[in-house]
Amino acid sequence: NYFPGTEQADPNSWNLNILMDVGRPITAGPVATKDEFNNFWVYFGTGRSFASADKIDPNAQYIIGVKDNRLDSARTWAQLRNISNIAVNGIDSVSYNGTAGPWINWRSFMNDISNFRGWYRVLPVNGVLAEKSLNKPIIIGGALLVTTFIPSDDPCALGGTGYLYALYYLTGTAYY
Repeated sequence: NYFPGTEQADPNSWNLNILMDVGRPITAGPVATKDEFNNFWVYFGTGRSFASADKIDPNAQYIIGVKDNRLDSARTWAQLRNISNIAVNGIDSVSYNGTAGPWINWRSFMNDISNFRGWYRVLPVNGVLAEKSLNKPIIIGGALLVTTFIPSDDPCALGGTGYLYALYYLTGTAYY
């Protein structure tokens, strides 16, 4: 366990813990930050593109933000809020059902999400082509920037389509 001021230079004296077993490949490094409440957060995405079989892997991949207090057990999916269908449309307009509503205000949404140990976003799958997060995210001023990639479905084509997500780091959603 880590406590400020007790850093050990010798790796043999470190205690390593699993933050979360996501059951998917993580091929890029995570990024970490502290929020205004002194919580440590770790952000990462899942996905892989090493072999041709990875191109047609139909398993959904994720963008994940996890609170890490570094003192307790690994996080589970049940401890994270699935924010995949949440729509934000202003300070008084947050919906858990996309644009279908009903709508709540931002403060109520933040109170709800604070009961979780983090959040996750399920990336889209179109047939056998799953969107993947292949690069290290970046945090800038409360914005989590994550790039993703969907390979081309044309076997003769190179590349695919890339996307950039700009997410509020505490919720994984848009910010009002």
